[in-house]
Amino acid sequence: MGFECTICPEYKRRGESVLIIKLDAIGDVLRTTCIVPKIKEQFPESYLTWITRPESMELLLSNPEINEVWDYDNTET
Repeated sequence: MGFECTICPEYKRRGESVLIIKLDAIGDVLRTTCIVPKIKEQFPESYLTWITRPESMELLLSNPEINEVWDYDNTET
């Protein structure tokens, strides 16, 4: 039931939704960030969400290619 506002200057179509879940050690999370540029290269309009543990969030929050970072400990199950 949604609609596109093609004449709205603020409208930007969102591409593929991508979810990365990486909960291991900070080093593992850091090493996994190397896949983000490739995802954005292949899907330039993608919306990327990353779920991780609180201790790794700081590594991801400043990455402009990641749209959202969720704290695994605060997500509802």
